[in-house]
Amino acid sequence: MKTLKGAEALEFHKKLKGRNEALHASDIASALVRADAVGKERFDLEELEKLCDTSSAGRLTDVKERRDIYERMYYVEYPKIMTLKEFARIVETLSSWS
Repeated sequence: MKTLKGAEALEFHKKLKGRNEALHASDIASALVRADAVGKERFDLEELEKLCDTSSAGRLTDVKERRDIYERMYYVEYPKIMTLKEFARIVETLSSWS
């Protein structure tokens, strides 16, 4: 295995990050189509945060980062959960484990 350093490592990281962002966007887009087809409630971070704590041990991350994390969870990782209220229970359960 080749070890990358300096500019070569940065370029590889940049390409990898871009590929992962494209895959993430594709996953979300196809999950949204499926969600709309079955009548799943639309994701709304503000509404979710009224229902549960989305901080990490009391520390709030950036709003965009929280939205990305929880939107992906809601649509991609939990496609059968139909409402934000149901999803909030999952978020609370997951938070209690950490």
